[in-house]
Amino acid sequence: MNLQQNFMQPKNDMPQEILIDTNVLLRIILKDDPKQLAQITDLLEQAEAGKVNLYCKTISIFEIIFVLSGKIYELEKVEVVEIMQTLLNISVISFEKIEILNESLNIYLENNISFPDSFLIATCTLENLDFYSFDQKANKVYKKLTLK
Repeated sequence: MNLQQNFMQPKNDMPQEILIDTNVLLRIILKDDPKQLAQITDLLEQAEAGKVNLYCKTISIFEIIFVLSGKIYELEKVEVVEIMQTLLNISVISFEKIEILNESLNIYLENNISFPDSFLIATCTLENLDFYSFDQKANKVYKKLTLK
């Protein structure tokens, strides 16, 4: 099936808004299904041509990191961060909270804490919020980054 048929431009000539699911992003990363990858490539080309606008919610980034770090792929943290940084640089996809995600990846890479804790700390540092946790490792990272 041609994606052109599924994502026709609305009658008001405004590009169609499309939210991309985690599995679509995983196909881009893993390139493990040639048929789906061809469909995704077509969709990305439509976005480059301005026919559609592509969006990704933050939860999908969490899911991808979980999958890549999990038992099936078991990628090292540095590999996961490199993949995610490349993904977040796809210019035709608008990623929710991109600045916080990029900072989260830096914190995650440089410290021995989870990605969710890294995201919370990045949110606090970038939005000038205080951080309160019972997780001593996360507290230590927050204090180090904010010199509190």
